[in-house]
Parts: sequence; C-alpha cells; structure tokens
Amino acid sequence: MLKKSLLLGFMNLCLLNVFAQSKTGEKPEKPVRQHSIGVQANALTRQLFNFGNTNLPVNPYLVKYSYRPNVSKKFEFQTGVGYTNTNGEDNDGFKSNSNQFDIRVGAFKKFDLGSRFEAGLGMDVIYGSTSLKSINRTGVTIGQTGFDSTEVITSSTMDYYGTGPQLNLTYSISKKVTIGTETTLYFRRSKQKTSATINEVFNTGNPEASTTSKTDTENQSTKSGGTSLTSPVILFLIIKF
Repeated sequence: MLKKSLLLGFMNLCLLNVFAQSKTGEKPEKPVRQHSIGVQANALTRQLFNFGNTNLPVNPYLVKYSYRPNVSKKFEFQTGVGYTNTNGEDNDGFKSNSNQFDIRVGAFKKFDLGSRFEAGLGMDVIYGSTSLKSINRTGVTIGQTGFDSTEVITSSTMDYYGTGPQLNLTYSISKKVTIGTETTLYFRRSKQKTSATINEVFNTGNPEASTTSKTDTENQSTKSGGTSLTSPVILFLIIKF
C-alpha cells in the first residue's frame, strides 16, 4: 500500500513538472494593435438636427489618426491634419484667396473611467501655414476716353510652430465606434510676411497725352508668440479598426 502511494505521488510530480515546462516554453501572445480614424462631427450634427445658422467652434484639425502598438498598455500615438481653401469675389473688383494647413503629432497615455469612458493625457508638437492674397481694383472714367484706375495687390503668409498638452475624453458607443472631445493649450511662435503692391494707371483721354503708370511695393515681416486654448466643444466621430 505504501509503495503504491509513493508511486502515485511520484507520477503526479512528474506530470506537474511536464505541465509547468510546457507552459514555460509557450511563446508570449502577440500584442493587439489598434488603429482609429476620427473626423469632426459638429457640422454633421448641425445638419442632422437643424440647428440653423449657429456659428461652429473652430478646431483646425479636421481629421485625426491614432495608433496603439499594444491595446493593453494604454499608450497611443496620434496625428491630426486640417486644410481649408477659401475664394471670394464681388462685383466691385475685389478678389481673394486663402489657404490654411495645420498638422500635429503627439503621444498619449490612456486611462479607463468606467466601462465606456476613457481619458487621455499627452503632449503635441504643432505646425501650420496660412497664405492670403487679395486684389482690389477701382477705377473712374475721365471724359469719353480717359480713365484713372488703381489696383492694390496684398499678399500675406504666416508660419507657426509650437507644443503643448492635450486632454481628451471618449465615450464608446460600440466596440468599433466612439465619440470624443478634447481641450488643448498650445504655446506658439509665428512669423508673418506681408507684401502690398499698388499699381496706378492714368490717362486724361487727350490723344496727344501719353498714359502714365506708377507702381509702389511695400514689404513687412513680423514675429510673435503666445498661447492658444481650445475648449472641449468639438466632437469627433471615431472609427476603430
């Protein structure tokens, strides 16, 4: 009886040792990666619920992309981009064109706030560029064939860079769909260049008099710095994949 008990005990120890070795030899599980894309949803919400002509809040980053190398580690890389182009023209000889480009890159640590809410805190590096060009033409006639016209061409460009913290909050509608908002405090440095050119053309209408023209150009460059605070009023619709 004692021999049988010793034999059974020895066999159990051997089985436990083999099981432990097999568990130790297993390869670690691969980290679960996650990608997500978010777009600003305020304009869409206004159209769906017909809020009228309510002015939309401004956030230059229309689309943002996020990447988590390991979902369980709650660490995330994020980039946001935005681009706008606006053209204007009236019947009085005024034309304008403006372009704005903004980009940011950041890293964040995420924290669970219950089963559906998640907060993130991190730092961004930002860069942006804005250009504006306008042409304003005015003129009067002198007699039947004379004229006096003035054309003012104004060009302005601004480049900025900076950094600062971002705090964001998301709510999970489902496993693949979330909505979120953010607040940022950026410290920025910018450089602006402005150029103004005035072209004047004058003719009295006298056939014996020649047409006279004059061009003046003025250039100016300024540097500035400051802070930019964005309130958490922008909503992003985020899709995970």
